[in-house]
Amino acid sequence: MLRLDNDILVTRDFGSLDSYVNTCINHQIIHCKHCIPFRFTQCHLWNCFGCQLHNEAILTHPHSDHYSGYKIMYNNGIRKIYDRAYVPYLDLKPIGASPSFHSQQLKTALCFIATMPVYKTIKVQEWITVAPLMSTLSKQLIGVYQGCNAFNHWRPQGTVLWPPLPNDIYYTRRRKKLNDMLDIFSKDAKECADSVYGEISDILSSLFDKDNDIHGYDESNRNYDDFPFVDEDDKNDVLSKIKSLIDNIAGKCYNEENDAIEKMYYDFGTLIDNHSIAFSIEKEDHAALFLSDFHDSSMNRMVNFLTSPNFTFIKSAHHGTRLGNKLDKDLQKANPIADTMVHCCGPSMPTFNGPSYKYEKLASKIYCTDWNYSSSKWRHWPPTHQYVKFNSILFRDWIL
Repeated sequence: MLRLDNDILVTRDFGSLDSYVNTCINHQIIHCKHCIPFRFTQCHLWNCFGCQLHNEAILTHPHSDHYSGYKIMYNNGIRKIYDRAYVPYLDLKPIGASPSFHSQQLKTALCFIATMPVYKTIKVQEWITVAPLMSTLSKQLIGVYQGCNAFNHWRPQGTVLWPPLPNDIYYTRRRKKLNDMLDIFSKDAKECADSVYGEISDILSSLFDKDNDIHGYDESNRNYDDFPFVDEDDKNDVLSKIKSLIDNIAGKCYNEENDAIEKMYYDFGTLIDNHSIAFSIEKEDHAALFLSDFHDSSMNRMVNFLTSPNFTFIKSAHHGTRLGNKLDKDLQKANPIADTMVHCCGPSMPTFNGPSYKYEKLASKIYCTDWNYSSSKWRHWPPTHQYVKFNSILFRDWIL
């Protein structure tokens, strides 16, 4: 959570809560100052610091470890809790006579849903439903990309570093990859996808076609006396409409496991990682860099958009496991090195690698929300004295 100077409270991602909420409600969530806005807290997120704050939310990308908390909020009937919500943009408009990268990605996602067992397609379903879900939680939904003005009203001001601009050459090779994926699906799967593509595309386009300029906040719409819940039987929002369309085709063309499609499904997850939001915040001689889950090659391309490599605070990429070589070299040249590095690792998985050793050269102190001593991949980690373990709830209570 980021407490900005102009009384804006920004929640950056909100995930891995499915089991967390069930085990820690009494002590950690209710005791925590920021008061996660569920029914049982009986308090307002914007009043938790003793003043009325503007609340904003960033979902860097729709993978469950970043996303499940927002889903729980929605499932508990919460609506319009945030003034603004930011997600990676989707550009579904055609490029001349050719389909856009994201329109191809949507068709591919729908083919997966039609072809694979329903329980295996949660990842692509969440990619489709992320914008509708965040639109129900916020008064304004904004799709962001490198260089857009979405964070210009922050004080200190924020800069969007990733994903790339619409129609950037970055997407050319990835569009071909999606075309190759589509060629593998059966004719029936493509027909299933086409049967709902138009309606889903129209809904998503309508969400992202809204004006992204900053016009200030409309205080007349703000009611601090009413907690923003809706009735349990409310089924009329855009998320419910899209889920209904997805259910119409889910598993319709599934026959048996297909190794080629399983491999493509993994690659689709990589595309989602590589379209996640990274941003920086700069204030005089202090600056913070918030990386997300993109892979090294995408991270190296992002370096071209950095105004300065001198950061006093760095949130590492993909739980500390990824760091592009070009970004690594640029940050090592910086003087001074970062005061603080944070790896959001938990809950650690036995099969998951510990954070990259490369990060040790970039900060004087590294905080880690969790580590797993039982895993062979973590057995000799942390390797140096500069690592500090602390509970993940403390990170959420950390105000920058």
